Amino acid sequence: MAIVPYPPTVPKPLISVSRTQAQTFQLVQPLRGPGYVKRLNNDAPVTYELNWRLSRDQSAQLQTWFYSMSASGLAMGRNQFQLELDTEWGKLLHTLQITPETFAQNQEAHNVFSYQAVAIARKVPIPQWWLDNESLVNSEFFAQRGLFDLVINQQLPSAYGDNVIAFIDASKKSMKGIILSRSSAATYIGYDGELITAGVNAQRYESGGLLLEPSSENYVKNTNSINFSKTANTTLTRDGEWYVVKKTTAGGGASYVYLDMSPANGTVPVAPAVTISCLVKLDQVLQTSGSFSMSCRLDGTATYQTAKFTIDNGMQPSSNTSGIISSSSKLIGVGTYIISMTMPCSASSASNRAFYCTVSGAASIDQSNAPVYSISRCQIEPLSKNTSFIPTSGTVVVRDADVLSMQVQGAKRIYREYTPLGSSTAITETVPYTGELCPQGHLRLLKVLNN
Repeated sequence: MAIVPYPPTVPKPLISVSRTQAQTFQLVQPLRGPGYVKRLNNDAPVTYELNWRLSRDQSAQLQTWFYSMSASGLAMGRNQFQLELDTEWGKLLHTLQITPETFAQNQEAHNVFSYQAVAIARKVPIPQWWLDNESLVNSEFFAQRGLFDLVINQQLPSAYGDNVIAFIDASKKSMKGIILSRSSAATYIGYDGELITAGVNAQRYESGGLLLEPSSENYVKNTNSINFSKTANTTLTRDGEWYVVKKTTAGGGASYVYLDMSPANGTVPVAPAVTISCLVKLDQVLQTSGSFSMSCRLDGTATYQTAKFTIDNGMQPSSNTSGIISSSSKLIGVGTYIISMTMPCSASSASNRAFYCTVSGAASIDQSNAPVYSISRCQIEPLSKNTSFIPTSGTVVVRDADVLSMQVQGAKRIYREYTPLGSSTAITETVPYTGELCPQGHLRLLKVLNN
């Protein structure tokens, strides 16, 4: 049973009726003697009643997602899905399962469609912070914290600790005593999966936290109009930012595109590690198994290095040829992934090629003009990890680094919660302050301590 994302373009349901929660114990009353408590389990399954009010197009999107058998579809309710729900502890990401025979349309009026369903989660995902700080949560200060005016009050609230002299809290998009600087614009992915451009010195908050990146550049010279080459049985069209790869005739050979790294398209300099990344969407709804492959050659010869990703396992990397250092994928929307591969460039040559993408089994799709995949946001950069997309329009573009600077004195230690760049492992640590506030990656919480 897969866990799929909630469609980013469909409004979230309302929790408008009730939330019920199973008990973890029962009271047993024997025939003789006093009653006693018997533990049932440590989980407390919680049930939500979900309600949607949607436009006609949004309704069609919801129904398509519900009935879809693709890797990102709900499979008529058999798959679980993740959804951020508002709770006493703020908005928390739940993994939900729709219970049988509860998803239904209950009203249609003036192009407004109403749906309802009952969904169950294994338990409410209470953030560990609340349990670790029970004494603070139950304090008189915490009970009255809503009365504090954080704009007028120059004293940091004790909720962050009496010895905190500066902080960054990404959950509140709040920063005090610290500034972020970056001398260029930069992009990031919003909570709805859309690409957003942030101006000079503007903070970039993604789902993982405050985005902090090193300087980088995109060697692909014109991402707005890429001069792809294609195979004989391929039709290439544009749909907004997407380059849509379609099969020209039923049967026949494979359909794919690639980019020759000529001076006009972009030259990759010799480097021990460069990262090739792009945004990919599998447009063939029948293609729910097999693998997606991206190949590149950066040695001036005809030798390709290939990274493979398993389609029915959330596009997770499955294998790399020996010349690839690493590969990765990240889901950012329904059926849409950022995929990347890192490899050396041993020769800067016009015969080098990149973004040679294929889908296993696509050659056997017996339909003319059938979509195979779409590709966008192509990037080749001189780093060992992929970073945020750098749009170009005829020339190589450089994105400057994000720099955090302290604006107060007396820092002794740093408490931080972050995920390093290119990693999925979160780190929580307290370290001596040596001038660096946080490594590059996604920063969720930072507290500067004066003791």
